[in-house]
Amino acid sequence: MTSVRRLPRSPGRSRHPARLGTLALLLAVAPLAPAQFPWRRVTPTPVPEAAPAPTVRRAQRVTPAPKAEITEDGVPVRPAERVGPRPGEDYFSPDDPISRALEGGTAPGGRRPTPTPITPQMKRPAEPGPAAAAGADDGTTIRISPGAAGETATPETVQFELANNFFARKQWAQAAAEYEKFLSLSPGAAERQPAFYRLGECYRNLNRMPAATTAFRNLIVEAGERGDFLGPAHYRLAVIHYNEKDFRSSLPLFQRSALLAKASDVKLASLYYAALCLENLDRRIETREIYERIVEISGENPYRDYARLSLARQAYTDGRRSESFRQFEALARDASKESLRVEGHLKAGVIAADLLQWDAALRNLQMVIDWPNGEATAAQRSDARLGQFRILYRTNKYKELIAGFQAHGSALTPENRSEAMLLSANSLRQVGQPQDALALYDQLLKEFPKSPQAADVAYQRVVTLYASSDPKLEAAAEKFLASNPEPERADKVRLIKAEVLFKKEKYPEAAGAYLQVQESSYIEPKYRAEAAYRVGYCFAQLKLPDKVIEAFSRFLRAYPDSALAPKALAQRGLAYQQFRNFPAALQDFNALLSDFPKAKERELALRQKALLLGQVEDPKGMVETFKILLREFPQSSSAGVANFWVGRTAFEAKNYKDAVPSLTAAMADAEYKNKAWLFLILSYFNAEDKGPLEARTGEYMKAGIQPAIPAQVLNYLGSYLFETRKYDRAEPYLAAAADSPQNTSADAWLLVARCRLFLKDWPGAKAAAEKYLATKPVLAAAQAQGYLAVGEAFVGQGNFVEAQKSADQALNLQAEGRLNAEARLLMGQIALAKGDALEAAKAFMSVAVLYDDPDLTPRALSLAVEAYRKAGKTAEAKKAEDELRTRFPSFAVSGP
Repeated sequence: MTSVRRLPRSPGRSRHPARLGTLALLLAVAPLAPAQFPWRRVTPTPVPEAAPAPTVRRAQRVTPAPKAEITEDGVPVRPAERVGPRPGEDYFSPDDPISRALEGGTAPGGRRPTPTPITPQMKRPAEPGPAAAAGADDGTTIRISPGAAGETATPETVQFELANNFFARKQWAQAAAEYEKFLSLSPGAAERQPAFYRLGECYRNLNRMPAATTAFRNLIVEAGERGDFLGPAHYRLAVIHYNEKDFRSSLPLFQRSALLAKASDVKLASLYYAALCLENLDRRIETREIYERIVEISGENPYRDYARLSLARQAYTDGRRSESFRQFEALARDASKESLRVEGHLKAGVIAADLLQWDAALRNLQMVIDWPNGEATAAQRSDARLGQFRILYRTNKYKELIAGFQAHGSALTPENRSEAMLLSANSLRQVGQPQDALALYDQLLKEFPKSPQAADVAYQRVVTLYASSDPKLEAAAEKFLASNPEPERADKVRLIKAEVLFKKEKYPEAAGAYLQVQESSYIEPKYRAEAAYRVGYCFAQLKLPDKVIEAFSRFLRAYPDSALAPKALAQRGLAYQQFRNFPAALQDFNALLSDFPKAKERELALRQKALLLGQVEDPKGMVETFKILLREFPQSSSAGVANFWVGRTAFEAKNYKDAVPSLTAAMADAEYKNKAWLFLILSYFNAEDKGPLEARTGEYMKAGIQPAIPAQVLNYLGSYLFETRKYDRAEPYLAAAADSPQNTSADAWLLVARCRLFLKDWPGAKAAAEKYLATKPVLAAAQAQGYLAVGEAFVGQGNFVEAQKSADQALNLQAEGRLNAEARLLMGQIALAKGDALEAAKAFMSVAVLYDDPDLTPRALSLAVEAYRKAGKTAEAKKAEDELRTRFPSFAVSGP
């Protein structure tokens, strides 16, 4: 057949009509009159309506393959993205989060929708023409008979009528040939526009789309901006490109058709399919504008529901869940078909669940379940019931889910029943019924061995065993990992395995398991952070400070704001301390204190910082830090060490009074009690606070604590008590001082001997005096004192012979002086003890007469009074007593 000859363009005319923007298109289209359009729930394929023309072949809307093309504004064309599923398709949220910490991921059996735009079927638009009242050919009326009387039939007219005859009889091939002849014979004829249009229709019906395209394009080029067939030609050409998925070419043609068409149904169809082209070109904002315009068009509008459905899906795809929910609810309320209202409720329920609007979700889903007639299919009711189960699972209403499954599970579709069964089994695990959960998992495997949920059971078994601390967990985890599972589940089970090993304190194996998952993208950041932290913790338990530092450094780089960060800083600081890297340790403790002021580890950081400052010889900083610790944590377990070092630092600074309160407080800590006790005694000693010194020293010695109190302190305390004649209290301290390896006082044992003589401890006094003499005092006077003490002890023991020898040795060593007088007193005591009272009295009086000593003289007079009385010399006794009272009245009252 002869091809269509392309005619030359008229001067000044563009081959393609001017392209108008979406906004201009919307402003140009006036409110449309109602029209009747039969439609069904399939993707619409624009088909031009011409009374004599058969239906154009339809093509399904499929996303075109990506092309390296550039739009008018320079943006590369991307593949068209659909916004939702077909009406009636199962539709569920693609990211339904029903899983717990270790389940995670997509809802069991969750299906991502395969979005495909809904397209209603419509009537073909009629070919518009001049007004009938004007008597012009409207392009659809084809005259077969000759012209009326008076009309002259030209060859061109005859040829045109012949072509019309074939066209009217749908003899497309013959009609096309005749139209071709007419167009070649009549370059300026008025009928060229309908001829081109009908020629295109012939080729379209013969499925010769390139030829049809050429005919319509020639019409558009030749018509320029005027002509009754210009709008239909744009529409037909747009349809051809659309069916070829050439959306870029069909878009401006539909836009032009919407402007030129006189019939409101054609305008509306052009507008709708222009939106579909924009949608396929991924020009989403413009698409949305047109759909919103279509939804607003009142009257009979078969595209309103589908435009609203597309708006709902696009909003969902764009993440505008609230807008999507609003559109689906409007569809459920206003859609002209019950099936669309059912779908609207179903989708609205699912999206409401995404928005955590549980009441709205349950209400919409329940309406689908309770729909009064057959428009809600069994599959949709099943989907709604499953949606309710998902909501119950997400809201932790596990018992209600279990009861619901037991009551309605049998009515679900097999695919939904398998997922509901999995949710119910998981719920049984959550309510502490692991054995029932395991039994339901087994039932799922038996009933649906090839379902997606069946593949999930092995994982859920591991989770169930973990939740119930079942001893078979470790073996189940190993078996699962050996089955080459998907990476997400594998990493989660590795985490479970690591937790099991950690609880069993198998730190080397646990560290290795945690290392495998600490950077897994399948594990939630919270659990990745915990895994990374526990790697360091395991190394800390294994006392591997270098690995501790490495692990916690990696953790702090990755998770600086984690709740575990202060713990990691504390652990790394301790590890640096072990390596004696004190500056790095101080840096970590300071970071913890400044960045995490409310952390529980603050107490540890203050303690370790203070101790580190002590080690680097910063006592002032140490004390200040310990004081902060005591102020902020008065009940701290570190109060003992803090008080001790605060007190000890004050002691070393010779602030003894300031040291006392802190050291006293430190004694409340068993670990620091003894250390603080000794420094407390030394503080009292240096402050010369004798009362507390005696009390604390006595308690310390009684407790038998080591190290022993320094001899200097004991000598000081014992000497003070001896001078105040508290011989019983002085003796223990003096004896301890004398026996101490640190003792440097030669007179220590002599003081012990004298205390014991006053206490009448004759053997003890003799032993002490002999120890004193064993030190071999150099001075004669010192030796004489020793012999006098030994002699008095012998007197007390009744060994007068040895006592006399000791007295003689003392007299030989001291021919005069006080010690000589004391030797004479000793001889008088020996005489008195032997019963020679008069001889004793003479010895005592000789001392009283020869020496005027405030201690020795009154003692001699007192002994003389006693001896005279024993000798029966009353007058002499009275005379000595009067002298004692006169010269030493206080001694006379108190006595020796």
